[in-house]
Amino acid sequence: MPPFIEIRDLDARVGGEAVLRGWLHHRSCAGNLLFLQIRDGSGFVQAVVSRAEVGDAAWETGRTLPPESSLTVAGRVVAEPRARTGCEIRVDAIEPVGIAPERPAPYAGDDDEGLSVPGAPAADLRHLHLRDRRRRAVLIIRAALVGGVRDFLEREGYTAFDPPVLTADPDPQGEPRFAVDYFGDRARLAASARSHLTAGAAALGKVYAYGPRHRAVARPAGAPTEFWTVEAEAAWARPVEMIDLAERMIRGVVGRVFDRNRSLLVETLARDGTGLLAFLGGAVARLPAEGASSPRKGPHFLVSGPPDQPEGASLQLPGVAGPVLAVSPGCADPDRGTGAPEAGMAEDLRRYGGFPSAGFVLYVETATAWICGLDDPGDAAPFPRRADRLRP
Repeated sequence: MPPFIEIRDLDARVGGEAVLRGWLHHRSCAGNLLFLQIRDGSGFVQAVVSRAEVGDAAWETGRTLPPESSLTVAGRVVAEPRARTGCEIRVDAIEPVGIAPERPAPYAGDDDEGLSVPGAPAADLRHLHLRDRRRRAVLIIRAALVGGVRDFLEREGYTAFDPPVLTADPDPQGEPRFAVDYFGDRARLAASARSHLTAGAAALGKVYAYGPRHRAVARPAGAPTEFWTVEAEAAWARPVEMIDLAERMIRGVVGRVFDRNRSLLVETLARDGTGLLAFLGGAVARLPAEGASSPRKGPHFLVSGPPDQPEGASLQLPGVAGPVLAVSPGCADPDRGTGAPEAGMAEDLRRYGGFPSAGFVLYVETATAWICGLDDPGDAAPFPRRADRLRP
């Protein structure tokens, strides 16, 4: 038997034979030819089944197999310039693995037919809707964004640092957080990793973390209660230096994401790239946060404090609500006391060699939504969590 191969590698097998494992995405028929769209996670390919070549039994198997059934397909790889993959499979054998229920199906094809199941809201079927071409594309862009940010930060000398999600410390910004019974103690789901990153910066100099954060908010309606971030902290850095770093990072990462995923953005997500390229080639204005009443069309930082020595900034991009990224000073600077009594880790960080630092937080769903042209950043999460949504 020929080796199993992923769809993304099929073009190197043109003229040979291969066996695919995947799911039946879509099916159509023209006379004695079946056209099966197969998906395996790495891509899509068309498998052509000729009744004359495979016989009645295999033909009937392919003709009656419901969409989203899993299967293996063996056949010859032939060139097809009209296909996105540049090739297709001429099927010799089909073997069902897991046969999906007959329609109405929760997901059936590229045109979103059958996306509703009687009695089941669409959001309840998110785990099945992830198989849609557009949602797959968004997840790929999201992963490319996060990977690009991590690569950039590590080239800049930052070390990955893993803060806890459960914490006993009160949130320094006073954000409402979820309380958790922790073996009789009272814990909270962290809304920020800032204090722990500051501790990491005292040991490693420059650190970053990628993970989920939580905020117990019910308004506005549909606001996320869980969101993923990349947070970075650098000892001895000033906020203005982090603003410069963040701008270079966003430009470089967005350019890389667009270059490596152009077909997904243009063909699948209908993102023509105009806004992305304009951002890469244009200036990012830095405006005072105070008095900024009317929204600007272009990308810009809203800066707090003196223009030459800002205390913080938030990056605003057109088409998405809220900041994509925020810069602020650290919490261990002995010259920046809060004026309020502190205890625990925050107090120790200042007492034992307090130091100035600065950092930023990148909101992954918001940034992904901007790149993909989504109206709702929640659509950039595989399983968004909101005040009214805990499942699936």
